[in-house]
Amino acid sequence: MAAPKFAAQAIRKTAELGWRPVHLLGVGSSPIDAVLVPAGVENSRGVISASSFKETGNPPWVDDEGMKSWVAFMDRYYPEGDKKSTFTTYGYSAAELLVPVPRQCRDDISRENIMRQAANLKDVRLDLLLPGLSINTA
Repeated sequence: MAAPKFAAQAIRKTAELGWRPVHLLGVGSSPIDAVLVPAGVENSRGVISASSFKETGNPPWVDDEGMKSWVAFMDRYYPEGDKKSTFTTYGYSAAELLVPVPRQCRDDISRENIMRQAANLKDVRLDLLLPGLSINTA
């Protein structure tokens, strides 16, 4: 485990040494622009990432409907925000995950019901989750 700067340094240095260990990047060190680009994209081939979210600026997601929704949100509500930052994508996704809770509460907005509904999310799909993934709570 390493912070993004140090993960990039490790990937670059092992490539310089000709050593090709398996690199496993945790979610915090998985952003392409923060780790793989500074390490050198060629040096990053074969790196395994634990990220379960679409990466902004990654060509496969340019025409993705979920990514378009996020970009529209950013343009409207946070135009000065960094669209390459995992903090902005995480914040959007965390807020999006909360949306079903009050809907499931219906007219009962007691603390007990809010907690019950938050613990009973089923197959919630978020705009920026990778295809095929969904959120379930218990």
